[in-house]
Amino acid sequence: MPLSSYYSVVRYVPDVIRDEGINIGVLLEAGTNGDRRFVHSFTENFQRAAKIDPYLNTATLERTIKNSIEQIIIAADGVTLDELAARHSGGKIQITQPRFTLVENIDTELRELFDQFVWEDREERKQGVTEVKLRQRVVQALFHSGIDEKKVRVNKPSDPVKVRGKRFSHTFDMSVQANGHPDFIRCLSFDVEHHAEKVESAKALIFDNHDIKAQNETVRVYSILYPPKTRVGERRESFVQALAILRDQKIPTFDFATSEDKDRFIRSLKG
Repeated sequence: MPLSSYYSVVRYVPDVIRDEGINIGVLLEAGTNGDRRFVHSFTENFQRAAKIDPYLNTATLERTIKNSIEQIIIAADGVTLDELAARHSGGKIQITQPRFTLVENIDTELRELFDQFVWEDREERKQGVTEVKLRQRVVQALFHSGIDEKKVRVNKPSDPVKVRGKRFSHTFDMSVQANGHPDFIRCLSFDVEHHAEKVESAKALIFDNHDIKAQNETVRVYSILYPPKTRVGERRESFVQALAILRDQKIPTFDFATSEDKDRFIRSLKG
């Protein structure tokens, strides 16, 4: 039986006025009362935190963050996640307001939350911007734009984001309900080895969109693309081809490596 649970994201925010921060961990409070279980997962790589905080060297920043993490873990034994978030609503270490979720497997849920919200620079340098990391960037852009996190739903194995078409059901990376109805988003990264497959994924999205529109014309489908940043060559050709295919079919498509397209994407969702 699923457990009624809550999760929060732990953020490092060096400048509360600018409100520019990064996610460094997740907290999960599974169950209630006597059955309550509190689990957590934090990054071990603080290079991104060092990049956005020029006033501390990496060693000092790492000590500061690790001390704060230890205090959070100790405090969690005696308070609820809601109380913990209230204690850390300001300052450099912040905990977001808890969000409700149903959990089948606590360890699996924790891993999925970490993959969804926390970036690992070491893996990004090695693999490029994978679609998991691209989804993380999209989610952060949505939250930073002021869209309530309760209106954003990210696809997970335990809770897939699906929409029914005339003939089939179609799975998407996330849905956003910014205007009273959900919009569905598919993310495709070309900063990966199997870039040629992404062109086929773009063509598949055209079919998905037609089937969905045949069932409900009001449903909006978006495509987020990320261009190659490493070993460009043929990857760039695949990216340009997919971009042209999708835009030719009038599917709103955005290059998420450019600030202009990010802004257009947010305006389209809110408009």
